[in-house]
Amino acid sequence: MTSEPRRRHKVTGRRQIILALAVALGMTGGAAMAEMQQDGGVLEVSGSGSFRVVPDIATARLGVVAEADSPGQATGALGVNLDAVLGQLVEAGVPPKDIQTGTLTLSPVYEQIDPVGPQRRQRNLVGYTASSILSVRLSNIDGLSEVLDRVISAGANRFEGLSFGLADDTAAQDAALAAAVADALRRAAIMADAAGMGLGPILSVTEERGGGVPRPYLARAEMAMSDAPVPVAPGEVEISQSVMLKAALEPLN
Repeated sequence: MTSEPRRRHKVTGRRQIILALAVALGMTGGAAMAEMQQDGGVLEVSGSGSFRVVPDIATARLGVVAEADSPGQATGALGVNLDAVLGQLVEAGVPPKDIQTGTLTLSPVYEQIDPVGPQRRQRNLVGYTASSILSVRLSNIDGLSEVLDRVISAGANRFEGLSFGLADDTAAQDAALAAAVADALRRAAIMADAAGMGLGPILSVTEERGGGVPRPYLARAEMAMSDAPVPVAPGEVEISQSVMLKAALEPLN
C-alpha cells in the first residue's frame, strides 16, 4: 500500500521535468521564429545599364596584297605599294605611333588541274602572294573619308574592317554603371513589393566582369574601290555595365 504514493510521486516528477523541457523548448522555438520573422532574408538581383555616345576615334584595318611569279617580286611589289600607303597616312596627319603592322604574309598560289583519265588531280605553282595589313588609329573622324580615299589611291586594295570607339570612355563607363545600379534598385523594389516585404538596407553592390566593353551602335562604314570618296557613318557606340545587388528584406509594418 505504501508503494503507490511513491509511484505516483515518481510519475508526477517526470511530468514536471517533461513539462519544464517542453516550456523551455517552446520558448526557444518561439524566439527563433520571432528572429526569423524579424529577419526577412536577403534579396539578390542583377541590373544592367548602357550609355550611348558619339565616337571620337576610329580604327581601320587596311593593307596591300601583291601577286607575282616569285617570292622576291611579290614582296618587292608589296613594299612599293605599302610605302606609298604609309606615306599618305603620315601626310594626312596620322602619327606614326598610331600605325601598326598587324599581319605580314607570303604564300604560294596554286592552280588546280583536273585529272584526265585515271590520273590524280594535280596542283601547279603559278606564283606567290604577299600581303600586309595595317591597324590605323584615326582621331579625326571628320577627315576619315579623305584618309581612306588617300590610301586607296596609293595602292591599298585590302580592307578588313572599321571600328569606332572613345579616346577616354571614363565618363561613359560611369554613366552606364550608375544606370546599372539604378536598374538593380528598381528591380529589387518590384520584387520585394511583389513578395509582400519591404526593401531594407543595401548589403553589397558588385560590378560584374566583362561589362563596359564598347560596341558599335548604328555604326557602319562603306568602302568602295572607286574614284568616289569613301562614305563613312560613325553613328554611336554603346557602353554597357552589369551589377549584382544584395539587399535586406524587412517585414512591412
